Amino acid sequence: MDEYTQSVLTPAVDGFIYVERTEQSGRVRQGLVGKIDLEAYSYAEGAKADIRPSEHTVESRIPPRMAVRRGPASKRHTS
Repeated sequence: MDEYTQSVLTPAVDGFIYVERTEQSGRVRQGLVGKIDLEAYSYAEGAKADIRPSEHTVESRIPPRMAVRRGPASKRHTS
């Protein structure tokens, strides 16, 4: 983890972290990870919240996804 922190992550600046990694093919992938205030987030249709999802949220899919996230970390991305 220390190597990952030193070689991939950069210090947070105003709530953002720039991430850069090189794939085995040599292609460089860049990204931003941002911190948000979950109190300002809403997925409800027509909500006027400051932070909203970019697409429609299917509420029936939330409980199964939450169950996966409560399980062991090793199983989270395999189902």
